[in-house]
Amino acid sequence: MLSRRVFEIAKLLSFDLLLGLSVFFLVVPIEKAESQQSSRTRLAVDILNLKSRQQFRGFVLNANTNEDLKIAVSREWFQHFDEKAYAKVDKEAKSEEERARQQLKSRLEQLTSTGKHPALDFFVKKELERVTAAIDAPPDDECQFLVVRLKRSLIANFILASESNRRVAIWGWSERLPKIESREVSDILKELKSKVQDFDATLTVPDLSTRFPMMEQSELQWRTRLAIVSHGLAERIEFQGSGKMMIQVGDDKQPQNANEIMTQMLQAQTESVLGELLGDPKSKSLLPDGKSDWVKAAIVKTEALGMGYFHATNVKVDPLGEIASVESVFMVKHADGDWRMAWNGIRDERASQQTADSIARVTKDSQIESLKNSLQAIVGINDAFDKAIRFGAATMTAQQNVNEQFETFVERYLRRLDGPPL
Repeated sequence: MLSRRVFEIAKLLSFDLLLGLSVFFLVVPIEKAESQQSSRTRLAVDILNLKSRQQFRGFVLNANTNEDLKIAVSREWFQHFDEKAYAKVDKEAKSEEERARQQLKSRLEQLTSTGKHPALDFFVKKELERVTAAIDAPPDDECQFLVVRLKRSLIANFILASESNRRVAIWGWSERLPKIESREVSDILKELKSKVQDFDATLTVPDLSTRFPMMEQSELQWRTRLAIVSHGLAERIEFQGSGKMMIQVGDDKQPQNANEIMTQMLQAQTESVLGELLGDPKSKSLLPDGKSDWVKAAIVKTEALGMGYFHATNVKVDPLGEIASVESVFMVKHADGDWRMAWNGIRDERASQQTADSIARVTKDSQIESLKNSLQAIVGINDAFDKAIRFGAATMTAQQNVNEQFETFVERYLRRLDGPPL
């Protein structure tokens, strides 16, 4: 029975995976903690409960770290909630903002221009001018939000709002609607739809980073921020792959032999799926240090380039479940030599649920004909071609969604070097 199962999976892999993954690589262009409680509320914000029975409402900024917890709260809510605590945090925020400006100015002055990346050099120059002006003449207007830091030992529990609810809160704050912290999502949505023409909560949310006071940055945060900016304005280090195989891609990279790429991907996917079926512990996606094998492969290639950051995308296809899964990470190397994840995005798409438009984006491409010829030389073409095209469409859709997530992430850090908070 087991050998028959292996044969069935191998047969599926031999064509569907090969074609689906090949469509992804040849057709798709390179585009630029959970809470401690699982319960959800109908509120749009995070709820943080202290052991003292106090409660904070806002956005928890670093739920998945071991650092002191940071929660962003609106001035309007905080002042009403605890005027004495508000006055103390506000005073501390103003003092920190002065130190943060001096810190950023010093770091910017230490950045040396090589002349190789004019966009980055210009950005640094303008940022230095902006921060210097703010030091000489601090702005009088108060920011909409404050960040409260709380020791983990003081916290009883917290509940993180769902992603969709958080989006509603951000839209509400952006439009400066009152009492976002105590209103149900449906109520906020109703007012947004009446106030904003053609409102759509699924669109890219507004950037509120300029509504925070400037904060000091640790060396780790500064290194991460510089890596994001360098990737966006200087040199993009990009990898794509499947299984353990990672291929560097980009406009300046010479295309590799398609048959070679497809064969390597097929081998990587076969090893992964069959390994899971046979219970091979080596096939598990996460290694002892918590990094997946494909991320490790990208790290090795990046270190060989002498770079300290990269963006990598991994494709995994489940032929039995007809699911194409795309995961993407942005990794940064820190002073201690450890690589840490700064961003992560995941998207699953079902091949059977692809629309006519998504399929058309694959089939209309001129490379499909040459792809057919390449595949015929390897595995032959049969009546599974249409199914494989659906896998390609599913992979393309998932890839484009993850790409959009990543580009939105990068774009927000290309506006200023003191926001949004990391």
